[in-house]
Amino acid sequence: MYTNLTELSREAYDYALNEMVTIDDAIRFLEEQLQLRTLRSKFMKFSKGRDVHALKDFLLERLRRNHPEQKTESQRRRVDGWLNPKNTNTLHKNDAIEAAFLLDLTLDEADDFVTMITGERLHYRSIKEIAFIYGLNNRLDYLQTEALSERMAKYLEGAQDKTPESLSQIYMTENIRPRIKSLHTEKKLRHFLQEEKVHLGVLHNTAYKSFCEMMDKLKKPVSEESINTYWKGDDIISNEKLTVRDIMREYLFQDSVLKEKQKAFRSKKQVTKGTIPKDQQYILSKIKDIIVKEWPDESYLSDMKNRREDVTRKVLILLYLATYSDTNDTDYFMADRYPDNDDAHFDEEMDERQAFFDKIRGGINYMLAMCGYSPLDPRAPFDWIIIYSICAEDLLEMDSRMKSLFLKMFPEDEN
Repeated sequence: MYTNLTELSREAYDYALNEMVTIDDAIRFLEEQLQLRTLRSKFMKFSKGRDVHALKDFLLERLRRNHPEQKTESQRRRVDGWLNPKNTNTLHKNDAIEAAFLLDLTLDEADDFVTMITGERLHYRSIKEIAFIYGLNNRLDYLQTEALSERMAKYLEGAQDKTPESLSQIYMTENIRPRIKSLHTEKKLRHFLQEEKVHLGVLHNTAYKSFCEMMDKLKKPVSEESINTYWKGDDIISNEKLTVRDIMREYLFQDSVLKEKQKAFRSKKQVTKGTIPKDQQYILSKIKDIIVKEWPDESYLSDMKNRREDVTRKVLILLYLATYSDTNDTDYFMADRYPDNDDAHFDEEMDERQAFFDKIRGGINYMLAMCGYSPLDPRAPFDWIIIYSICAEDLLEMDSRMKSLFLKMFPEDEN
């Protein structure tokens, strides 16, 4: 069904969708068999036919041109890190954007490359990225684009993200993107920045609005309309309200995932301070470390709510599943608008399990696309857990699968 998958991705998908795979089997697969994507494979996908040695020479030559002040050995180590066949790390977004220039990619190619490297698409409303998007679109080199960015900086002074109260639909990236793509002279870019500065920022607006809607739905699980219709006068129902701590514990696995992440962090600090020897340090396995990366705590959620931090892809996915309802057929899933809809459709003869899976998967991917993030990837550990969890008969089984898997991978500390 998913014709655009590579062989390794298809294998990971097929294993997640296998009805016979138990929770223990799933954890073993994650820890021992899942083939993680490497940085090297991502660079090679955009190497335009060069082999690894030719690509290394090409990147080094262009790095020297961009950074003549840096030592060649330092640049060589950087490229060696990118092309190390065992490196499964991501890059900071600004480094990924520079790498797109080094590879001489078009704007569309660069968008796909940056998304694959960072999990986030190029952000057309971002005051940090607009000049680089313009440079890619107009085939400027990296040094020309850096100089352009410096010249444009004065026209962006004072630009900041909207407060929650002042956000509106016109500030969404989808309304800005076509206008930026139509800019082909520096004069027009300057005029655009002067005119639209009040709409620009750094954080993702669509992601923020989705985050707030889903958090509100969790905080008040019974709507006012339902109360008035079905439980009018029932004080117990009408007063039902979850706190952020309740949400953390029930839907974001605070007592398992977050506590184990904090345990590893405290242990590392103890080693640094010399209060415990290094051989006693508690270290998460590679897979667990990837899964807990950017896992939110209450403070992080508060910063997202108050627009001090961007809403993360991981939080959006967890909240989507926490708020998903079979009764709402249009949550985020619109097959006719979903960018990858050649594999996001329903077959009339599809059984209920497959239909349930495709509907939720399509909804998550559509939400992520609208918010500027990459779709579910069966070769990313967290995403694979989500895929495995939503391959269920119904919502109850989905919820049970996810909770059982997280609790078994991250058992609650008994102390």
